[in-house]
Order: sequence, then structure tokens, then C-alpha cells
Amino acid sequence: MQVEAPPSAQVPREMAGFIDWFKRTAPGGTQPLRALKRAEAAHLYFESIHPFEDGKGRIGRAIAEKSLAQNLGQPTLIVLAAAILVRRPSYYNALETANRQNEITNWLGWFGGVTIEAQRQQKALLRMFKEGPDGFKGGLSAGKYRHHHRGVAGNGDP
Repeated sequence: MQVEAPPSAQVPREMAGFIDWFKRTAPGGTQPLRALKRAEAAHLYFESIHPFEDGKGRIGRAIAEKSLAQNLGQPTLIVLAAAILVRRPSYYNALETANRQNEITNWLGWFGGVTIEAQRQQKALLRMFKEGPDGFKGGLSAGKYRHHHRGVAGNGDP
């Protein structure tokens, strides 16, 4: 992935700007954003500063999850990082394109879709934990998981 990072001397100022923006766009801030828009933009904003040689992706995903939790008023247990990592090539492509073009519409669509898929996976996993060992007679096969996962995605049940 090729990201045009600011010169290292600018990173402290860029990070201060990011932190100020993050506070302003929080639910109680002066310019609050909707949950998903803020998480999408926060992740991309942080990644575009490129403050570390390694590990910025993990931190960027953690910032996105923190943003969602702040907007929802409770911790989130979504599997966002795993959903992104499964799509690593398209993730890097979406980040690079948004950074290069300074246009984030496609990034917002990509990130939003992955976040929604992560929520669906989380609901399926929580349901499996709730059902316990007796909830899946004969064991849990890939077919049973897919059937349950589609049911969760389609009917909104937890």
C-alpha cells in the first residue's frame, strides 16, 4: 500500500489536529457526526497521518471501534478487525485510493459495508454462545452456521 504521509516533523501537529477533530465530532462535541460516518472518517484520517512505521492499521481499527462505542454509548463487541483482515487486499486498495484522491466517498461505502458484515457475524456468534452446546443438536457444521448467519442477517434477531 502506498500512502502519502506528511513529513515526520508535521506528525505531532497532524495528530493534535486529529485528536481535536475526534473530540469535536464525538456525541457531546461541537460538531457531532453519526456513528458510522465518524468511525469511517476517524480510521482513514488516522491512517493518512501515518504516524508509525508499523502497527498503525491495528490502532486505526481500534480507533474506529472506540468511535463506534462512544457514539453508541456502550462498548462494542464487533469483529471489525477480523472482517477487515479477511478483505486485506481490498482494504489496502480502498485506503490507498482515498488517500491518493483526497475523496472518501468510496472509502465510506467500503468501510460501512465491512462494519455491517462484522455486526452480522457478531450477532451470529453471540447467538451461538447463547444457545450453548445443546443449542445445535448434532454439532455446529458450516452449513448450520451459514443458515443461522443468513437468518440473523435477514430477520434482525440477536
